[in-house]
Amino acid sequence: MILFLLILLACGNNTDEKSEIKKSLPKKLERTNVKNLFKNKKIKIAFSEKKLDDLPIMSKRMLEAFKTDNYKKVLRYIDEGEDANSAFPKGTKFGLSNPRTPLHRANSIKDYNFAMKLINKGADLTIMHLNDDRHLLRSFIRSDNEGALNIFKIFMANITKEQKNKVRSWKAKKFGTLLHTAAENQKLGVHFVRELLNGMGREEKTKYKMIVENEYKESPLHYAAAEINKEVVKELLKDMSEAKAKEYKLLLTYENENVLHKVALGAFLENEQSGIDIVEFIFQDLIVNEKNILKEQKNNYGKTPYNLAIDNQLNKLAEKLAIVK
Repeated sequence: MILFLLILLACGNNTDEKSEIKKSLPKKLERTNVKNLFKNKKIKIAFSEKKLDDLPIMSKRMLEAFKTDNYKKVLRYIDEGEDANSAFPKGTKFGLSNPRTPLHRANSIKDYNFAMKLINKGADLTIMHLNDDRHLLRSFIRSDNEGALNIFKIFMANITKEQKNKVRSWKAKKFGTLLHTAAENQKLGVHFVRELLNGMGREEKTKYKMIVENEYKESPLHYAAAEINKEVVKELLKDMSEAKAKEYKLLLTYENENVLHKVALGAFLENEQSGIDIVEFIFQDLIVNEKNILKEQKNNYGKTPYNLAIDNQLNKLAEKLAIVK
């Protein structure tokens, strides 16, 4: 009888503990309308722009809590004074070759309820990695999970205009801007692109879209075309003047490749018909001579988009890229 009562008591405590965790976290974050998620509650978003190497190393008790996946303890320890932006020690399975923060861990396991709770306790998405890269924020933008998108929406909705401009200006030599990263995301990229462009004027948007200050002088349009990301291609060309749209389509990379080269390369790995759809969309509002300028462009290896399509046995795409005089 005593044993039975002890079991009931233990179950009751476990239920209470789970109930507390459930209450403390946003419900079904992935399916929640962000506008209503924190209605009547202003979120204070951390925006320190600190460097990863300057963060304090995580305490032993925090590290032990992560090792046992006890995220309730992690949150409690932060309430007790632990730093929400402390870094995992190098050499641990969480630290890898470079230290990472609790938010990195939350994103890697796709636990966005935990991530949101961390953000509410001061966890910072603006941490800077090597070579000025905002790897943490970029990793959220790369995600195919709606929870990451919702958190990015919350982040953008609760920072100042000046801070938004900073976010848009961040560039890494290897990856370009955050808009470049969003353009690569095949599942949710168009939504991340819209968030980054939201609130900008027409000329400001155009200037931002046309940034090519990355390793290969590629624009976000090049990135989207290479991933055969139709919706993003359309979004990037949306609201541009006809003259600027033509200029955008004609931009060349460091290797003298244009947007059609990227389609011919990307369609080989993705979907030929979607590649054809992108080519048709790119050709809109272009006269025959302008289309042929794109088609005849040779990259540094002497290849036109047509040549690349033939090399990759994309015969239907090659028909679209044949020269029309």
